[in-house]
Amino acid sequence: MNSQNDLHLHRLSESLQTIHVFRQERVNAFDSKFKTWKARTQQSLEVLFGRDHGYTRRFSHLVFWETRVAPDEVHWSSQDQKVFEDELALAEQILSDAIEELGISPPASTLEKVSANASPLGKEKMDILIGWSKAQSKIVASALHQWLPEVLPGIKPWMSSKDIAKGREWFQELQGVLTSMQLCIICVTPENVRSPWIYYETGAIAAKGSDVLICPYLVGVLPNMLTDGPLGNWQCTVAERDDTWELIKSLNKNALKSRHDLSLLKGNFDARWSDLEAKLQAVKETEVDDADGFVATEADRLAGENLSAEARTIILEVLNDPKGMLRYITTLREGTAFLVGGKNLCPDQSPRTMARWAFALKQLLALNILESHGATGNFYKLTKIGFDIADSLEGKG
Repeated sequence: MNSQNDLHLHRLSESLQTIHVFRQERVNAFDSKFKTWKARTQQSLEVLFGRDHGYTRRFSHLVFWETRVAPDEVHWSSQDQKVFEDELALAEQILSDAIEELGISPPASTLEKVSANASPLGKEKMDILIGWSKAQSKIVASALHQWLPEVLPGIKPWMSSKDIAKGREWFQELQGVLTSMQLCIICVTPENVRSPWIYYETGAIAAKGSDVLICPYLVGVLPNMLTDGPLGNWQCTVAERDDTWELIKSLNKNALKSRHDLSLLKGNFDARWSDLEAKLQAVKETEVDDADGFVATEADRLAGENLSAEARTIILEVLNDPKGMLRYITTLREGTAFLVGGKNLCPDQSPRTMARWAFALKQLLALNILESHGATGNFYKLTKIGFDIADSLEGKG
């Protein structure tokens, strides 16, 4: 490592130690010592990791230090101080992680001071189970397992493939976890939306009563696909930016003993969202394996065949449309669309996804759940058996 990097390694360790000094002296955002410290730390992170690295970007997004109050204000409120201290705790975590990744040890005095003055959240970590089954769902679970503690300090995710030691009796340990957890994120994808394992995990946790918090996290799955299963009783989160932010706010409110300031939390979320988004994209690139494990419901029995998640979505969307109609169109210019009330049920135009939706339409026609309507042949409505199945999906059967 060259002499310039050596200098910035030393500065990074000093920056971590200086946080302790700021706490002791109750330095605020307008103190010249603090502004110098921030600029030097940012520079060292850029030299050692590059401007686009996660550590550098996360640190640079802690901008509320200077913008919390106007520069000409002389009053620094207790709330301002609280926000400032929360941000220092996040900065402390960023620098600690960066130093650990570089493989260097900060001075012993620094480690002692960091330990002695850690944020209360560091001592109040709350376990949260991340449930998964099959390859697609495992990708989502692994991404959340790494990402959640970075965005929401104080959360300690538990995932079976990550946290059960080799050689341990995995099922026995998992059963113990299921009986002790009160927080659970269930990762749901087209591949496992009807998986018995998902039903088992959800049922085991839900049996604990009304105090549990179960959050189905949907990737490539619409909420109405879950209506006639156990996950339909819980508030779902679609794996998109706005909905995921709502999940983070809910966890901040319900899963931590000491809540983070929302403005601080939003900055951290915005800085880290692209990391999660990139990993979730990999789910769409994996093959769907429906070879084993499928929980049949009354709707499947009425249909005489197991209905795909896409088929269920079509049934429910047509049922709730004022005109009760599905329009199927395919053009070279606009691609393929499954339209209900002007909404395309399948905006993803990837060949694999389109094939699943085309199969769903063929399945519904073959089972006499949908029938053609009109002369053009590309409009479809529910049959009598279709309405019976729709009622079953909505729990009215």
